[in-house]
Amino acid sequence: MFVIAHRGASFAAPENTLSAFRKARELGADGFETDIQLTRDQRLVIHHNYTVDARSNGTGRVWDMTREELRQLDFGAWKDPAFAGERIPTLEECLEAARDFTMVNLELKAPICRDVPFVEPVIRAICAAGLEDRVRLSSFDHSLLREAKALLPAIQVGALTSRAVTQRNSVQLLARYAPGDKALGAVTPRDLRLPQDDREIRKTLNKPGREPGEVLLERAEALSILYPGATIREVMARLEAQLDLADYLARLDFPVEYLHCEYHACLDDPGLIRRLGRRGVGVTPWTPDDPEDLRQLAALSPDGIITNRPDLLLKLLGR
Repeated sequence: MFVIAHRGASFAAPENTLSAFRKARELGADGFETDIQLTRDQRLVIHHNYTVDARSNGTGRVWDMTREELRQLDFGAWKDPAFAGERIPTLEECLEAARDFTMVNLELKAPICRDVPFVEPVIRAICAAGLEDRVRLSSFDHSLLREAKALLPAIQVGALTSRAVTQRNSVQLLARYAPGDKALGAVTPRDLRLPQDDREIRKTLNKPGREPGEVLLERAEALSILYPGATIREVMARLEAQLDLADYLARLDFPVEYLHCEYHACLDDPGLIRRLGRRGVGVTPWTPDDPEDLRQLAALSPDGIITNRPDLLLKLLGR
């Protein structure tokens, strides 16, 4: 079983930095998971959020900055003053760090702009580093994985999925009370027509001190990060298709080696790993951190576990 450090050893060092990758290696993790994005000058950098606000001393979207502008920012001090001066890694630096691991999982963040090459330069960088047999590509946007397979059939890919049932409930309400052809991230309070006395709405969107419409828009914004540019109707169709994950993977028109599912999917359906294993698909759940969740998942023998606490998982496995 692969122990995969989520965004590096992010509990001990700033996430998605070279320090986090080094810490994962020191702990003995088999690999790390990280995120790739494009800059304004079409360079590939490592960062999870579409904006830098939460993880640096700067503001704005990664896509709106050049690589050099991003390299001027501090991506470490937010975690601890000891990491002040930490820079955003390039993909090339990330791949160099990956040489010390058995594998590395590169998540392709769905690009904000679809008019510039994204997957092709990622594949080119992997091949230039000679790490084709060590890299696994994953994405919530499965069309990017299809493109990767077309460019490099030997590359291993993992289809990322989230909790479709939970998310579907929110999107169903959006589809009912907002225009279905509206992009998920573009829904505004003016678009919503929520009845005030609907019990289902009150139950689904119940947060003390918050209006249901406010909660629903917050969820729509969070989902739009996974499905940038997709309309409410399109997202609804994707979530419906993923309610049965084994069936969904079987219907894809390109091969996937792994399912990267939100970890509750495995706990709620303990037979999922076994069923997919019979089809030759490995399962790598993300991101359990609680010791009991880690114990239960490890007992199901997944291909690997992506966690923010690789130290706890390694201890559990006696490594």
